[in-house]
Amino acid sequence: MDPNTPLAPLAQAQSAPSEATPQTLNLVFPSHGEEGEATRVTYNLNGDTLVVTYEVTTRDVNPEKVADTEIFNGNVVELFICTTARPAQIPRPYYEFEVSPYNQELQVLIDKNGKFNEKWNTARFMHSATMRTDRPGWDAVMEIPLKDLAWNGDPATLVGNAFAILGAQGVRRFYSAYLPQQAKPNFHEPAFFKPFPLNSN
Repeated sequence: MDPNTPLAPLAQAQSAPSEATPQTLNLVFPSHGEEGEATRVTYNLNGDTLVVTYEVTTRDVNPEKVADTEIFNGNVVELFICTTARPAQIPRPYYEFEVSPYNQELQVLIDKNGKFNEKWNTARFMHSATMRTDRPGWDAVMEIPLKDLAWNGDPATLVGNAFAILGAQGVRRFYSAYLPQQAKPNFHEPAFFKPFPLNSN
């Protein structure tokens, strides 16, 4: 190191807040995935908006769109979130948000009895998806308006799970932040919801 290099900028850099470390999703079904395939997720709490960024690395992207209401049958990233978590209770109601590589979206409310309401949605849900040219795969960003999900402003009440479904029919791979290995893929397991590793802006 050059002894004439000023120390102040280095000290400032060390004291600056570090960026959130991406969370890598785990393969839950089947037992073996594709070599090099990965999905990394970061969670940024910006006021009352949760910004979730997915970096998907995969060589197996659907060649064409599936129906908007059935995007879970193709490549998709998903976030399940409960904004009213209480200890010793199954976290319901919770909300499901999905985005495909073609920027299709789907929103679902799962009520306190576990029933699905696919007519529920918030018009303030923002999302984007971008095919990558520098690596095989795609990125997606979700901006979730937490106030529309009955959030009281306490980050400690935010729990959920993040997911990715990759691959063509017959060879689909299911990834999750918190689910264990499964004999049959089922993401709707709120008992496994956990707090998100939030980076607050």
